Amino acid sequence: MPNRPILVLVGGFLGAGKTTLLLRAARLLHERGMRAAIITNDQGAALVDTRMTTASGFDAGEIAGACFCCRFGDFVAAAQSLMAVRPDVILAEPVGSCMDLSATVLQPLKQHHAAQFRLAPFSVLVDPRRAAEFTQPDADPQLAYLFHNQLAEADLVLYTKSDLQTQPPATSHQPLATGDQPPAPIAPAYVASWAANTEALGYVDTHLTRLVKTLEITPPGGAEDRILEMGAYLQITPALRSKLGYGCVRGCYYGPAGKIDRRSATSTEGESFDCEIDLFNAEKDPFPYPDGHFATVLCCELIEHLTEDPMHLMSEINRIVKPGGHLVLTTPNIGSLRGIAAILEGYHPGVFTAYIRPRADGEVEARHNREYAPKEIERLLLNSGFTVTLLETGPFRQTPRPEEGWVLNLLERFDLPKDLRGDDIYAVGRKTGAVRERYPDWLYA
Repeated sequence: MPNRPILVLVGGFLGAGKTTLLLRAARLLHERGMRAAIITNDQGAALVDTRMTTASGFDAGEIAGACFCCRFGDFVAAAQSLMAVRPDVILAEPVGSCMDLSATVLQPLKQHHAAQFRLAPFSVLVDPRRAAEFTQPDADPQLAYLFHNQLAEADLVLYTKSDLQTQPPATSHQPLATGDQPPAPIAPAYVASWAANTEALGYVDTHLTRLVKTLEITPPGGAEDRILEMGAYLQITPALRSKLGYGCVRGCYYGPAGKIDRRSATSTEGESFDCEIDLFNAEKDPFPYPDGHFATVLCCELIEHLTEDPMHLMSEINRIVKPGGHLVLTTPNIGSLRGIAAILEGYHPGVFTAYIRPRADGEVEARHNREYAPKEIERLLLNSGFTVTLLETGPFRQTPRPEEGWVLNLLERFDLPKDLRGDDIYAVGRKTGAVRERYPDWLYA
C-alpha cells in the first residue's frame, strides 16, 4: 500500500515559535522511530529555516517568494517530492503573515489530494505577549486584523513561550465580563415567567434553550452600564437588569425612525419591568444613540432577516459600543447537522425558508433572507472591528436528534469538521477597533 503521510500545517504570527516547534516535533518523531520532513516558507529567498532544517538532519522542501496560499501548486509539488523519502509526517510552516489558509490550502488538499495525504487539524501558535498587544483598543488595526483572522480559521490554538509568562494568558474562547463577578445561573422558569400570553408562551417554549443560553453568554454589567437588545420582545429583556445587573436596559425594533414605544411587562411571579423601545430600520437608518454609548449590544435572531446591507447594522453597532464593550450575536446555523442532512436528502438547508402569509391588515413579517455558517459569523465580527471571544453552536431545544447520526458518521469518514454543527450559532465579540471592511468580498458582490 503506498505511503500516505500525515500533513501537519502549523501557522501563527511572526515570532510565535513555529520553526522551533517543528524542529522539536521532528526530533521527537525521530526518537519514536518515525520519519519527519519539513516544508518551509517565506516571502524572501534563501530561507534560513531551510538551512536550519537540513542542518538538523531532516529532509526539507521550500516555498520561497510567496506564501502557500499564493503558491499552492508549488506547495503540493514540494510535499509530493518529499514522499520519495517515505516520511510518516510532513510538517509545514506557512509564512507568519499568511491567512485564509483554510480556503486556499486546507480545503483544496481535502478535495483533491486526500488519497495522498492525511490532513491533521490546522494548528495556530500564539505568543501570549503578542495576543495581549493585539487585543488592546489601540492595537495597530491592520496587524490586529491579520492576527485575529489567523485565530479564526484555526482548529487548534496553542500558546507558546509559557515559561516567559508570569500569569496565565487570557483565553479567547470565553466572553470577558463587564462586571466584577459572573452572574448566577438563570433558571429557564424565570425566562418563561415573562411570556405575556399563550402565543408568547408557545414561542418561549420552542426557543427556551436558546434564550437561556443567550443570557448565559452575555457579559454581566454594573449599575453604570448600558445594554441594548435589538429586536426586543421583552422575553429576556427583564433579566438583563434583574439577573445580569445592567443599570440601563434599552430595546429597539423595526419601525418608523424617531418613534419610541414604552413597553411594560409583569411576570407570573408579580415582578414588573418597563423599557423604552426605539424604532428604526437597522439596515438604513443611523442608530439613535451616541458613539460608545453601550457596554453591550445583543443582536439575536435578527441578522438572518436582513435583505440589503448587514454591514450597515454591524457598522452602527461598532459605533455605539464603547471600546472594549461587547456584541452578543445569535443566528440559525445553515451548516448544522440538520442543514447537511436536508441538502443531501434534496431539501433546502435553511432552518426557516417559507414565505410568510400576510396578516389581516396586509402586513408581512420579515422572513429569513440569508442564513449564516459559523465561520461566516466569525469573519463578520472580525470585519466589523470585534475580536471573537466565543463561538459555539447549540440546539434550540434540548431534544435528541438520533436521526442525524448518519451525518456525523459521514463527516468522520471523510475527515470533515464535526464541531460547530448545532442548530444555532452563539457568538460574542469584544470591540477592539473600528470597522475593518465596510463591504467584505465574501458578503457583497
